[in-house]
Amino acid sequence: MALQPQGHLPPFFCVHGIGGDVVHLHRLAVHMRKDRPFLGLRRTAGSRLTDTIDQIAARYIDAMLVHQPAGPFYLGGHSFGATVAYEMAFQLVERGHEVGLLAIIDQRRPGWRLTASSALPHFHKILAKLPRRLWTELVDAPTPDRADHMRRTLLRWSKLALGYRTQAVTMFDLRRSNKEQVELFEASLEALRAYRPKPLRAPITLFRADKQLLSHLALDSTLGWSEVTQTTIKVRVVPGSHGSMATEPLVRHLAASLSDELDTVQRLQ
Repeated sequence: MALQPQGHLPPFFCVHGIGGDVVHLHRLAVHMRKDRPFLGLRRTAGSRLTDTIDQIAARYIDAMLVHQPAGPFYLGGHSFGATVAYEMAFQLVERGHEVGLLAIIDQRRPGWRLTASSALPHFHKILAKLPRRLWTELVDAPTPDRADHMRRTLLRWSKLALGYRTQAVTMFDLRRSNKEQVELFEASLEALRAYRPKPLRAPITLFRADKQLLSHLALDSTLGWSEVTQTTIKVRVVPGSHGSMATEPLVRHLAASLSDELDTVQRLQ
């Protein structure tokens, strides 16, 4: 889907989030350069709930090659989409194509889980930030739902600290969603958890939200990606949290940072 179709520069391909649609990427596309097409890759009706990250990536590469037969390719994604984009970049390189930039927007390395051994060295940092994070959660929650929101938040954090895997219904607050949407989120979450990224040698930039999950304090500045890549990862920190960085008004900062990085790798500055 062409979220911003105009421009003579090489297009930026952006993969959908865990819900399969690209509507949430519209504001990012709006604030990008007007001379660079912004093309969203979304889930199709023929997709299966059993699709793996590898299968999803292969299908999206075929669609991308119809629009742009040869590289270099500039692609990325936010959250779930970043993982799919990583596998796409790996498969593109395996096929002999050039990847000009892989933009990982605030996604940690798949397969990583917080454990006691990984948390203990960073426990003092997590503990220091806990009161402020609780206050932020309380202030940001809708007033009528504040008590319930805090109860669910504390329960989710407790399960994470104990090593339990959170279900999609809890993680994405899908209590009022229909059965089909819940099944899609659960299937995508399982595909994400089963995926193990392979070593990739390509230009990679991580756009990391400045307000991270407390558990991410146990990760390095690349959110764990440096452990699997064969190249140095550039990190750009942008204002907001995982969700707010892609919504108004903070999405403007993300768009500016992403545009600047694309300009740099395409040597437009």
